[in-house]
Amino acid sequence: MNKKFLSLITALIAVMMLAFSCADYDKEDDKEVLADKTVEIPALSYQSWDVTLSASAIVSVELEVEEGNGVKFYTVDEDGFNAIKAGESTFTYYPSLSSNTATTKLSLSTTVSAGHVYFVTMNTNLLSSQKVHTKIVVER
Repeated sequence: MNKKFLSLITALIAVMMLAFSCADYDKEDDKEVLADKTVEIPALSYQSWDVTLSASAIVSVELEVEEGNGVKFYTVDEDGFNAIKAGESTFTYYPSLSSNTATTKLSLSTTVSAGHVYFVTMNTNLLSSQKVHTKIVVER
């Protein structure tokens, strides 16, 4: 009887370990890589990505200028993106996930509220394009 009990306990522990390892794996499925690529952004232009969040989520951004002197990065809602598209110089953005000054390297992470969110890498250089690698990860 002790052998059966020991076998049962061993099997139960094995099932629990498997369940915990699967739970960690499932957590990875909650991460969406929205962007992970290098693009060339022409002078006075921008590159954008967008996502609709059904609930608040953690968004992480890594940006590096590979060729050029720096870009601005903004996280905006639909009104902010429409203002950017219209060429307006003032618009509302999420300051905790943006850089209003030209930068060559950026690493930010914060929680963003539910809704349609746009990520905009802006080249404000008058004369030359810039080559920029951007990685944006959304963890739901």
